[in-house]
Amino acid sequence: ELKKKSVGRFSIGAALPYAEAIVERLRKLKEVDKIIPCGSLRRAKETIGDIDILVTSKKPQAVMNEFAGLPQVAKVFAKGETKTSVLLKNGMQADVRVVEPSSFGAAVHYFTGSKQHNIQIRELGVKKGLKINEYGIFKGSKRIGGADEKDVFESVGLPFIPPEIREARGEVEAAKAGKLPKLVELDDIKGDLHMHTKATDGAST
Repeated sequence: ELKKKSVGRFSIGAALPYAEAIVERLRKLKEVDKIIPCGSLRRAKETIGDIDILVTSKKPQAVMNEFAGLPQVAKVFAKGETKTSVLLKNGMQADVRVVEPSSFGAAVHYFTGSKQHNIQIRELGVKKGLKINEYGIFKGSKRIGGADEKDVFESVGLPFIPPEIREARGEVEAAKAGKLPKLVELDDIKGDLHMHTKATDGAST
């Protein structure tokens, strides 16, 4: 059953190294200002459908050319001025989008998902007379925010919700109540050194 559900998806262990290598390569371009992987990868899901990367750049064509020519790319599906889609050699699809700096935060939120989480946030926005989408936060036709992802949450009166719990499973309600859980950080993980010596069945003193 798990196999059926995950057809066309890849374990995060297979997807993450590819995404990190692509982001690291593109980050070195002088034309790239900001860059971040989004989607289910940023939400740290166990399986990943495809890799979505958002970029801000004043010269998007240079970014598109570099991305399409990466050694990890097996085939280019589509290459435009602000979006390029490719098939990677590991069988995954990867998309790079270049967005305006003024929309970057809103776009990061939108493309990170999940879909149901985004719907909840948009509905909260509507109640406050706001329109929230990948282009920004709007009051009528006037953009009032969206450059930073925190803008999205602040506009609906919420603290920043970590990507890993944006699954519409109570995180919005927890944020409203000031009861967001503290996520496990790398510093929380402890290790135990275990070894054998000649005192038992090892080969060294």
